[in-house]
Amino acid sequence: MAQKKIVKKMMKTGGNVPVVASLIVLIAFIVGLLFGSLVVAKSFSGGKVFLANPMTGSFADGYNAAKQKLAASGILPPRQTGVLSGQITAINGQQITFSAPLANPLDNESLKIRIAVVTDQTVINLSRQKSAEQIRADQASGQKALSDIQSQISALQGELSKCAPGAATAASNSDCAAISKNYADAILKQNQAIQQMDIFEKVDNASLADLKPGMQITVYAEKIAPAASQTSGAPGTSNFADISQLLKFNVSLIEAREISAPASAFLPRAATSTPVK
Repeated sequence: MAQKKIVKKMMKTGGNVPVVASLIVLIAFIVGLLFGSLVVAKSFSGGKVFLANPMTGSFADGYNAAKQKLAASGILPPRQTGVLSGQITAINGQQITFSAPLANPLDNESLKIRIAVVTDQTVINLSRQKSAEQIRADQASGQKALSDIQSQISALQGELSKCAPGAATAASNSDCAAISKNYADAILKQNQAIQQMDIFEKVDNASLADLKPGMQITVYAEKIAPAASQTSGAPGTSNFADISQLLKFNVSLIEAREISAPASAFLPRAATSTPVK
């Protein structure tokens, strides 16, 4: 009865009834298999319901069949990507094994483990977490610099208003050029202050030897010509090959982070007070 109501509702709203009906059947099929497994388990366990491993036997077959049906229906179209993020689990020679979420929910579970191959052209960027003392010092220094520069930026914004077309008090071209330069310099200092407060610091000339299991990494596939690009949202204007379905692939860029402790442990703590009894 519930399924009929859903189909009728979709017909009223102009939905794709065949697709929705197929999805309902697939969901009902999976639920039926799970319920059947529970019933069988109960009958062979003296009334105690348990399910040792639902992803084996008939349930696994039904689950895989349902995934294939969903993939073929086009309801969840495959997503291509040239960038993956995860955690390093092992390093063997030029190969980095790392775990990463599936690029597509219907992908094979084996794709949760990937192998990135480092070549002579691979660029490695590494950020290490600062010490607790350095984090506190940089936080204090960065906050002071940020406060000072923001006051300067506010003043310069007022000066820039005089350079706007039709301004009541127009400034000369030479004054406007000087004001614009000072404003750009102030924005640069603001960004530097913000960067100083980051709990990570970059390691110059990082290499594969600097990477260790447990580090968080983002890997970028080999670059391809823009005309053949299958990815979007990549840094800058670069384009990367599709690696969504590849277990092993060459990489052009690796961004790694070494985390030694939770960042919150190093940040300044709010003052506390003890209530008077």
